[in-house]
Amino acid sequence: MENKSILFVGQIGTFLINTMTASLEKEGFRVYTASFQVSEINEYFKEATALFLSIDDNFSTDVMAALNFVKDQCIMDDKKVFAMGEDEQVAQLKKIIGEDLIWESFLRPINPRQVCETIGKLFDSASNVSQKKRILVVDDSGTFLHNIKSWLEPTYKVAMVNSVTNGLSYLGKQTPDLILLDYEMPVCNGPQMLEMLRADPEMNSIPVFFLTGKGDRASIEKVLALKPQGYLLKTLPKEKILEALQQYFNSQEEKKEA
Repeated sequence: MENKSILFVGQIGTFLINTMTASLEKEGFRVYTASFQVSEINEYFKEATALFLSIDDNFSTDVMAALNFVKDQCIMDDKKVFAMGEDEQVAQLKKIIGEDLIWESFLRPINPRQVCETIGKLFDSASNVSQKKRILVVDDSGTFLHNIKSWLEPTYKVAMVNSVTNGLSYLGKQTPDLILLDYEMPVCNGPQMLEMLRADPEMNSIPVFFLTGKGDRASIEKVLALKPQGYLLKTLPKEKILEALQQYFNSQEEKKEA
């Protein structure tokens, strides 16, 4: 991970934050700081590779607004979060922004040197992740998103959104190697999103696999008529889904080499 930068969010100027900031800067990190105000976080959000949330008090209205902002933006920009606080505070934080976004959590009291060492090791290990294929999953089922993320993440870099609107917002900032798109969703469904992608010159080349819960012939023919790069039945076991994705990416590499 070439860009080693982190945004500390919490009580600015405390001895703990100052100590960790100095330690990380010695290790080549670019460090930014902000309080739990949306405007301050937004000022540095784009510059940071990851965020460090230090919860020192109750979850006030401002803190809740800031956490919801962090959650939405980290999902869109595919960024991870470090969390620090008392046991109950960290547990509450995980409920608010989701455990999938938490890279590592630290419970008080902590050793600043150990925290910085852990952060450094995670950034170093993440350098290999940047080479992974990026997959965007668009599905309105939170349960399915959780399951497929756990299946895909060891092999791929995974981003998840729960609606077409959020999917298009993500695509305005990131270009994945593949989109796994739920065929049936409320308000705006998969076929409608695919139509919008194919009509956009900047997005029309992004490959799409439809996700469908219906495996009967008529339903599959309806899916294939839209000419996606492929489709996956949601009822398939983990191994079959991973195999299908690997076969697709292998075929793309073979085309490049031909």
